[in-house]
This record gives sequence, structure tokens and C-alpha cells, in this order.
Amino acid sequence: MQTIYLKDFVKTGKFGSIVLGMTIDEVIEILGTPEGITDYKNGHSEIIYAYYEFFYLSDKRILYGIQNDHLATFPNIKTGRVNNKNDICFENGKFNIDIWFLKKNRFLTFKNVTDNLRKENIEFELTKGFNDDNIIKFESGVTLDFDDLSGMTSYDPNTKDWTWAEKIVDDDMKILNGIRLYDLSLT
Repeated sequence: MQTIYLKDFVKTGKFGSIVLGMTIDEVIEILGTPEGITDYKNGHSEIIYAYYEFFYLSDKRILYGIQNDHLATFPNIKTGRVNNKNDICFENGKFNIDIWFLKKNRFLTFKNVTDNLRKENIEFELTKGFNDDNIIKFESGVTLDFDDLSGMTSYDPNTKDWTWAEKIVDDDMKILNGIRLYDLSLT
């Protein structure tokens, strides 16, 4: 069984021995039977292990993207807890995931992440995303993105009310959401 180290992924762009440009059949041979397969009916498909998603062209079956955008599923700002254990941890007969500095059932803020990266002397640059949010980019092309909770809602069955999460405006407090690597030139 191989261990996939997220630390190595951000440093090299390799998800274990998986690299963009492989066929999805090669990926399945290495990682085993996926937990799910989705055909988006637009020429793109994905396979999934926990929430590690592998995107490929349906006809050519070429892998062009790897991501997990469930690093902090339904964060609770008051307690710092999330329900992410089943989203970030995975093991089957072929591989398991070393989640590095991610925490089971705890979210990390932008400040937590940058502090961890600096402590480990891992170089990165900051760029801006769609909503001017910080994105951490590594030389490998892997990125980490953060969520401000805009649009996050919760339902209280006792009052039958929906509440909106207060938007996080302090960049240092935004919550780690996704780890991604894409090469759209392969599409």
C-alpha cells in the first residue's frame, strides 16, 4: 500500500505516483476502484476517493485536475469544528492519505496555514482569487484557497429559521477550503 503525502503533493504536484496527463485508467490502476464516478455530460468526468476528486476528459480519459474542496465542511466558527474526517482521510487496499498539518474535525485559518508553511520552510506566493481572496500558490502549481463563509447557511429545526453565517472579512481568519492542481492545457 502506498501513502499519499499532501506535503509532497504541494511541493511536487504529484499525488503519490499520479501526475496530470495520465489516463484515468492508469489512475484507477494505481488507486483502486473509486468511491464514485460522475459524468457531467459536457465532455468532463470525475472519479472520487473521499473528497479527493480527479477530473478527466470523458472521451480521451486524460487527467487534468486533482482537488479536494471539502477541507472544512460546514465550519462552526464558535467551536472551530468541522465535519471533515470522511472528506480528508481515506484508505483502501491500494493507498492511504497522510493529511500533513490538516486536522480531523477542525478547520484551519489562513494564518494557521501560512504559519505552518513558514515553520516548515515551504516556499509559496500569495495571489488573489475571484473575490480578491488570498490564494496560496506553490512552485508545483498546487494552490490552497480559503473561504469567507459568504453564502453559508444553517437551519434551526426548533425555530424553523435559516441563518446566514457572518462573512469573515479578516483575511487571516478565512478558512482553508480547497487544495487544487489543474492543467487546463490538457483539455
